[in-house]
Amino acid sequence: SINVEKNIKPHPHYYALYQKRGHIVTLDEARKASYSFTEDEFRDIQVWFNLVWCGRTLKKNRKIRYLMDKGGSFTEEEKSLLLAEQKELIGKIIPLLKKLEQDGKIEISTSPYNHPITPLLCDTRIAKISDPTTILPNAIFHYPGDAVEQVRRAIKFHEEVFGKKPSGIWPPEAAISERTISIFAQNGIKWFVSDEEIFKLSISLSMGEKSESYLSHLENFYRPYKIYEKGAEIIGFFRDKRLSNRISFDYYSMKGEAAAKDLVENLKVIRNRLPDDGNDYIVTLAMDGENAWEYFDENGEIFLTNLFSMLSEENGLVPITFSEFLGKKNPHISPLERIHPGSWIGANFKTWIGSSEKNKAWEILTKARQELDNFREKPNWEASYNSILKAEASDWFWWYGERTVSSFLSEFDYLFRNHIKEAYIALELEPPLYLEETILKELFAVEPTRKPTRFFTPKIDGEASAFYEWSSAGYYEARKFRRQDIGFESLLFDKVYFGFSKDKLFLRIEFKNAKAIDVISGETPLSIEFIQPKKLKFIFRKEGENIICEKLISEDDTWKALQMECIVCALKDVVELGIPFSVIGSSVGEPIYYFIYLSKKSMTIERFPPIGFMEVKMPEPTFDEDYWYV
Repeated sequence: SINVEKNIKPHPHYYALYQKRGHIVTLDEARKASYSFTEDEFRDIQVWFNLVWCGRTLKKNRKIRYLMDKGGSFTEEEKSLLLAEQKELIGKIIPLLKKLEQDGKIEISTSPYNHPITPLLCDTRIAKISDPTTILPNAIFHYPGDAVEQVRRAIKFHEEVFGKKPSGIWPPEAAISERTISIFAQNGIKWFVSDEEIFKLSISLSMGEKSESYLSHLENFYRPYKIYEKGAEIIGFFRDKRLSNRISFDYYSMKGEAAAKDLVENLKVIRNRLPDDGNDYIVTLAMDGENAWEYFDENGEIFLTNLFSMLSEENGLVPITFSEFLGKKNPHISPLERIHPGSWIGANFKTWIGSSEKNKAWEILTKARQELDNFREKPNWEASYNSILKAEASDWFWWYGERTVSSFLSEFDYLFRNHIKEAYIALELEPPLYLEETILKELFAVEPTRKPTRFFTPKIDGEASAFYEWSSAGYYEARKFRRQDIGFESLLFDKVYFGFSKDKLFLRIEFKNAKAIDVISGETPLSIEFIQPKKLKFIFRKEGENIICEKLISEDDTWKALQMECIVCALKDVVELGIPFSVIGSSVGEPIYYFIYLSKKSMTIERFPPIGFMEVKMPEPTFDEDYWYV
C-alpha cells in the first residue's frame, strides 16, 4: 500500500524485502510469499512502511533520520519509538491548522459527518434522475432527515475542534442535488464546491437551448453562482476539472519546479482570456488530498514550494480562500436556477448505487432503517442511530460492485454489516440472519494452514486424547491469520480441523489454553454456521449439567429446528461434529462455506475466521488414490 518507485526503491533494505516477496498478482500469492519471511523481517517491513509514510516534516526529525539511516534489524523498542514520534506530530496538526486559519492563511471547510453521499440519503431515486440507465435497488432509501443530521453533526464537531463554525462545505465526492444544497444553506453554510461537469449540466437544465452559447464564454465558468433554496442562499464554486486532475494524476511524473511552472502558465492563459471588465474571477482547484502526494518527489514539497513562490511573483494571480474572495473581491455572481444531481465521477451516482452488490447493500440499509424507526422510544435509540449513520458512509458502497479491486473487500463488507448488526443489538433486537452473510458475490475463502490428506472417520466424543484420529485432517490455525492480511487476531479460538470420509464432513474446534466445556456456556453459546450450499447452523450450549447441540436450518430467513439423528455432535475438551454431505446439500467438487463464532446476547464475541469463510469441497470417491503420498 505504498508507491514502489518513490518510496520503496530508494531504500536498499526495504527494496530487498520487496524483491524477496517477488511479483504477485493475487492475495493468495501474497499469502504464500509471506511464509518465507522471518519475524525480524516482518518487523523491518512494519518499520519501513511507517517510515516511508512519514511526511517531509517528520523525516527531518533526528530520531526518524536515525532509523532511516540504520536501514534494518529494527527492534521492538525502535518500532515503538517511531509510532510515538508519529503520534506526537499528529497531535500538533489541529493546533497548526487553527493558527493558520486565525492568521488568514487558510480556510477550513467541513464535510457531512460520516462522509455519506447526501443526495442518496435524501432519496435513492435521484440516481435515476441523474442517469436514467441506473438500476435502482428494490427498496427506496428516503431519509432526508439523516442527511440533515450528518450535516449538523459535521458543523457541531467542526466548531468543537476549531472554535468556529465553518463557512464552507466540501460535499463528499462533490455529490450534490437541489435538496442537499438546501440542507447546506438552511444550516448556515455560505458556500460549497462541486465539479465542472455538474456546472455544465446545471446550466443546461437552467438555460435550455441558450446554454451552449453561454458556456462558450470563459468568464461564465470562472466565477461563483448563487443558488436560492427554500428561502436560503448559498454560493457554489465549481472546480476546473482539467487543472485539478493535473495535480492529482499528472504532475507527479514531472520535476516539481516544471510541474509548478506548467500550472502557473495554464493559469496565466486563463487570466489572459478573461475580459478586463472590472470583475474578479476565480479558478477553483479541488481534489482528494490523498490521491497525489505519495507519488510526488518529496511528497509534493518541491512542487508546492515552487508553486507558491511563482504565484507570489506573478501579477494578476493571487492564491485566495473562498470566503476571502467573496468578502474582499468584486465577483459578478449570477443566480443558478437548477442543479443537476451527481458527483464528480461521471456526473452521476453509479459509483455508489446501481450494481447488484451496491443495491443489495442499500436494500439491507433501508430495511434496517425502516425497522429500527419503530423503536425510537427505546432508551438506546441514539446508540442504534449512530450505527446507522456510520453505515450510511459512502465508502461501503464504493467498494461493492464488479469494478472494485482491493485486498480488503471482505473487511469492508464485514464492517458495513457489523455497523447494521450493532444498530439492532443496541436496541436488544436479534439481528437478521442475512447480516451474517457476505454481500460480495465472490465469497472470500481463507486459505487453510493445511489441507486434508486422506479419508478418515474419527470418533465424535469431544476428547482431547483423540488428536491422532485427526492426523489426516486439514486445519486452520488462528495465529496464521496475521500472516494472511486478515487484520484481526483470534483471542479464544486456536485451531479448526476439517476432513471427511466419502459421505461425511467432520469438524473439530480447539480453544487456546482452555477446554471447550469451560469456554461455552448457556450465556455464551458456540455456533457453527454453513452459508453454502444450504444455510445450516449448529449451536452448542450448556443447560445446567446438560450439553445441548441444537440443529437448525434456514427457511425464509428464519431458523427452524432440524431433526436429523444422523448428525453427531460432542462437546467436552473440544467441539466435534460429523454431518453427512447429503444434509449439507453438496455435490462432488462444490465448495462448502462455513464459519464459527461465540456470542453473548446476540453480540458476536469472536468469529473464526475474523473475516471471510472456511471452505471445504466434497471429495471425489478416489480422493485417497489421487492424494496418496509416502
